[in-house]
Amino acid sequence: ADLGGRLGFSPHDVASAALDAGAASWQPLSWEAAEDCVQRIRQLFDLKALLHSLCTMANAEDPAQDPQGRAASKGTAVGPMTLSEAFFEWASQRITQLPPFLDQTTRSRLEIGPELAMAIFEAVFLGAVGSPPDEMHRGEAVISLFRPDEALLAEVVTQETQERTRAFSRGVSCSSTGGARTSVMAARPFM
Repeated sequence: ADLGGRLGFSPHDVASAALDAGAASWQPLSWEAAEDCVQRIRQLFDLKALLHSLCTMANAEDPAQDPQGRAASKGTAVGPMTLSEAFFEWASQRITQLPPFLDQTTRSRLEIGPELAMAIFEAVFLGAVGSPPDEMHRGEAVISLFRPDEALLAEVVTQETQERTRAFSRGVSCSSTGGARTSVMAARPFM
């Protein structure tokens, strides 16, 4: 509970953690100790580094070649799919248009930055993109570039509803924000 707000967790999650039976057995952290913990957690779970690595890997690959330079054929005898191939397969179901994801010169390889990588992570792991309507990429609203994964989105909403029900039964106030989506979306300001 001492670190939740500093790490971008929702007020609901922080309040729920504070009511956890084990929370009472811990001494509150000093400001300095809490800052040290936050820095260590950010080191271990560095979202910026993860997004940068995704961008570097995706942007460096030629979708027509595997890393050994042999003609790729989607996970057959040549080997497993490259990141670009996996993205294009996923994208065929989940994005509304491909050009904003391609390099502007040749349109033959991926070219994504950290903001677009974050939107891809949100779409993959949460079922929908949480970018604001005015967040743009090459003249298109980022949110309009993705189709929601209705099944995954329903699963995320169900999990959040169950969390809120459990919290309510323990007497935790539940606001309209909170849960996994808000926790992940809170990472956006740190990019």
